[in-house]
Amino acid sequence: MFAHKLALLLISGFAGAAGVGSQPMPALFYDPAVPQLAFAASEIAHSAPRALPAFPVERLSSASCSLCIVMAKELRLTLGDIEAMSDLARYYAAKIRGAAELALFDGSSEDSKKQEALRYLQAAAEHWRSYSRAYTAQYTQPHLYNRVGFVSIPALTEKALADVEIARQWKPRTVVDGKAKRRSADQPFRK
Repeated sequence: MFAHKLALLLISGFAGAAGVGSQPMPALFYDPAVPQLAFAASEIAHSAPRALPAFPVERLSSASCSLCIVMAKELRLTLGDIEAMSDLARYYAAKIRGAAELALFDGSSEDSKKQEALRYLQAAAEHWRSYSRAYTAQYTQPHLYNRVGFVSIPALTEKALADVEIARQWKPRTVVDGKAKRRSADQPFRK
């Protein structure tokens, strides 16, 4: 939801702001009904610095210079958040692609599908590392979240790497009739 609101804010607020002459820059369009979050976040992260107008620091009086500093800091933090959300979107896109390829491997036993799954999941782990770097550049770690307690984003890199190892060890026909074989550690809560 945050990425969607941020995309709409950037599209509506900054599209065309830095056009050449009277020609505005083309706006980025994001339709929430279409699963293109990774593309939209990536495009916004790469085009936002060009689309934002430069602040004319030399024209500001000394009284309003503190406002310029606050605006510059806010802009830097916002662009950092956009970068982090872009990396997170790329992570999920690669992870979903990896899961889809692994499902195809499970049904077909084609080794090429397993290799594609591994490639996507390794890319997802790299995107998580990028997300972790962008996130920790602005926020303290570990961070206290309301319902889950303390969470360390960099420590969760191990979970992304575990996905690669799960795919590496995956055997065809693990999922039978749409149900995965349960391991003993996957027991639901008891009443």
